[in-house]
Amino acid sequence: QQSKEGYQKKLAELKEQNLSDFKAKQAAMLKALNDKLIKNEINKEKTRRHASWPSWRDSSPKQEAEDHVRANWVDYAGE
Repeated sequence: QQSKEGYQKKLAELKEQNLSDFKAKQAAMLKALNDKLIKNEINKEKTRRHASWPSWRDSSPKQEAEDHVRANWVDYAGE
């Protein structure tokens, strides 16, 4: 939520500056935000799966967690 709020604040600042490359900067900021959000969601899913993993000796399903998140991910489009 904080990342989304930070994006909205930076976007408002960019709008005030009225730059000629506004769309390019907005797209770059949105890509960075989505990268941050998916990384966070992957970490949460890994933690969830690791907490329910039956044995500490076996490797935890990290790749499976990442694959699951990426398969169901929808990029944040801003507002």
